[in-house]
Amino acid sequence: MRLAALRYREAHPDRQRLTTQRWRKANPDRAKRVAKESKRVYNAANKEKLRAYRKAYYWAHKEDEAKRNRLYREAHPEYGRLWHEAHKESVRLRMRANALANPDIRRVASARHRARKLALPSTLTAPQWKAIVAAYKGKCAYCGAKPKKVTMDHVLPLARGGHHIAENVVPACMPCNQHKSAGPPPLIPSLRLLL
Repeated sequence: MRLAALRYREAHPDRQRLTTQRWRKANPDRAKRVAKESKRVYNAANKEKLRAYRKAYYWAHKEDEAKRNRLYREAHPEYGRLWHEAHKESVRLRMRANALANPDIRRVASARHRARKLALPSTLTAPQWKAIVAAYKGKCAYCGAKPKKVTMDHVLPLARGGHHIAENVVPACMPCNQHKSAGPPPLIPSLRLLL
């Protein structure tokens, strides 16, 4: 009987569509429940396929999606704050993990934040910072040592009006950076660029 019903549906798709439409009109509440359950089952069985589809759709309509998100945030300004308050611990852990995984990006972002607070130009990017460190071969610009952890130093400090730009940033070891603080660079015969 089941096979015969399937063959009948395949042979008469228009009649099947009309029957389904009539049933939905006669049973709207039940039709919604059935549709919701069918969608849930389909989504659970096709997670990766749907994720790939959403990602492709987002990149194909990036400007429209950004505009829609911006309009939503403007209409619901409390949403972001409420979400962050409800998920403080997970946000903190995610930010901590990101900072540990990307120390160079974190360093640049932190300095950019300080520069913006002081209303100073801030154009240095993480790739530029990596290029500067590579140009100095991972060595301190002041003493020439090759530390395990290179710190970012502003030749003219942000506190004295220095800009957070590639031309004002050099890699430095921690002792040189701490000794210099917000003062002028140490008196070393030239910055040891490309030693």
